[in-house]
Amino acid sequence: MILCSDASGQLSDDTSPSTLFLGVLQRANNITMERDRIVEYQDLRSRLENRALVGLLFVHLRQGLDIRRVPPECDKPNSPPSAITSPPRTDYGVDKGIQRLLSQIRTDLDSFSEVEADALMLSGYLATGKRIGECQKTMPPGERWGGFDTGAPISGDWPFQWTETYICTTPGPLGSPNSARIADAMNQLEASSKIVAKYFFMNVGFAAKAALVVASLAEVALLAYAIYWLAMNAARWLAPALVGFAVISIFVLAAHAKQPKWWPVLQRLGELAVAIAVWPIAAAGLWIFNRPYLRHGSRERLESIK
Repeated sequence: MILCSDASGQLSDDTSPSTLFLGVLQRANNITMERDRIVEYQDLRSRLENRALVGLLFVHLRQGLDIRRVPPECDKPNSPPSAITSPPRTDYGVDKGIQRLLSQIRTDLDSFSEVEADALMLSGYLATGKRIGECQKTMPPGERWGGFDTGAPISGDWPFQWTETYICTTPGPLGSPNSARIADAMNQLEASSKIVAKYFFMNVGFAAKAALVVASLAEVALLAYAIYWLAMNAARWLAPALVGFAVISIFVLAAHAKQPKWWPVLQRLGELAVAIAVWPIAAAGLWIFNRPYLRHGSRERLESIK
């Protein structure tokens, strides 16, 4: 018997994919990862169908969400894809808009706030309970699926259950009970899909101030650079440019030619140099932005919103 909780990011439709080199590489990598996910799931299903498994419970983050159907008429102008009309919440009780945001949370090498972590745990808890009930329906009367008490109530003093008020309630108009808190929680979950600068997306006021400071510094730097360029003789840039071009050419040629024994060592030294150069940026991000990000996503701050 296998109980599988799939928290991997699933491939989404892209109506306007990037044609840039890096964009194409990223999309190709995402397609490869999605293919790996499908193959692994098909392997589990084949084991279950061949009775190599007694039972299989499989839950994922897009469970219960609406499917967008794209009819042939969508090729015509002003005919967007349509979604199946359905209730606002999933069959396990989570609001579909919030569940969609949960499915987009970036989960690798990131810190989780209380709102993100507890909302993810509650969603998985409810989805698993619903799925176990469906598995029980396949059993003969009097037998328990996997030996579990599938009729047990979904309750308990779990530390993540406080988020039920916010993720299992369809957002209402401003002024309705908990509307401000639900809107703030959705704003946090929406920002959690970003790779960088999550705190800027959550805190609009802070982002505006930071943008103003960055713009001012950029203006000063640009003015200083213009003065420096005018003061210096343009010919002085010729020698460093030629040296830099020669160094780059050597590395390009070496990469395409037969690699000497010392080449892997040089590559590792280059990777070490990049890591050392990037480390201060990562450390500054952890010290400057990560702490306020976690405070912003705390339960105490969310429940203090009136």
